[in-house]
Amino acid sequence: DLATLSYEAMKNDTFKDIVRSDRHQMAATNEQKERMISTGHRIMLKTYNGEANNYYYEYITGIKSGTTDAAGYCYVGAAEKDGVELISVVLYSDRYNVWRDTKKLFEYGFSQYTHTTLTEMYMQNPLRVFTSGYDKDDVGLGELELSATPVDPTKTVEISGTYAKIEELTNNLRNLVMVQYTRELKAPITAGEVIGKMTYTTERGEAIEYNLLATRSVVARKDRPPSLSDIIAMTEAIVARSQG
Repeated sequence: DLATLSYEAMKNDTFKDIVRSDRHQMAATNEQKERMISTGHRIMLKTYNGEANNYYYEYITGIKSGTTDAAGYCYVGAAEKDGVELISVVLYSDRYNVWRDTKKLFEYGFSQYTHTTLTEMYMQNPLRVFTSGYDKDDVGLGELELSATPVDPTKTVEISGTYAKIEELTNNLRNLVMVQYTRELKAPITAGEVIGKMTYTTERGEAIEYNLLATRSVVARKDRPPSLSDIIAMTEAIVARSQG
């Protein structure tokens, strides 16, 4: 319950700003002078009583401690690292282990996550297409692997998740993107030539485009029979000459 409540509360920017602060300057009132109040959460403080604090955790962003005789020392924490936000709950601990256990929970949680880019995922599972009209001596028998580069180099897609989730997304990359070929998959094809576009739409609805490039050249078959388009072109040429 504490984890669920904290997860929802951290969606509120005002709440988030308050719990991640280690001190607050209070204005003077008719009852009190201006004063500074500070947190006692050891996990949020680089130093404590003027000395280095071994319980400090650099990624901590809150949230709240609590202590009773029955519950012991308790702490509901939040931390953020490389775009991943986690919630921890430690109950019935003691004065110092409450901070040690919170750090251990976060370190374990972050160790389960990895960060990658769409380009890196694509490199592990690139698109391969089959071309037509290739030379009979073509080493790949017309099969062509495509590389992907962002149309705008300043726009890249970064993806975070558990190792298992990233592996699943990589293996099913076709479900994340839309692919459109911009030319006929027919030889001749030159290495580096743009074959199509790959589009990834972010959660915010922004479309990030990638060029799909031929990784090698595919030579056209020299003695191939004429295609329908070849026959039409030859026929039109003959008609044009006869009319001229």
